[in-house]
Amino acid sequence: MDAGQFGRQAQSVSLLDRLLFVMRLTASNKETKLAELAELDSKVRSFLEVLMGEQEWRQTLICEPVALCIR
Repeated sequence: MDAGQFGRQAQSVSLLDRLLFVMRLTASNKETKLAELAELDSKVRSFLEVLMGEQEWRQTLICEPVALCIR
């Protein structure tokens, strides 16, 4: 599904927001926090795979969403 540049930016910001939230957690159980980070890592990698797999001519339009994810 092609979400367009704004949609991809929104997805990137959502993933970044989730990551920042998880990093601020002071979970009493480190395994829980690590599990959440591992799940988020998987989501970010999948999202980047989708971004990089979109049509080549659009690659310049995905710079911002990719940069947000890599941050």
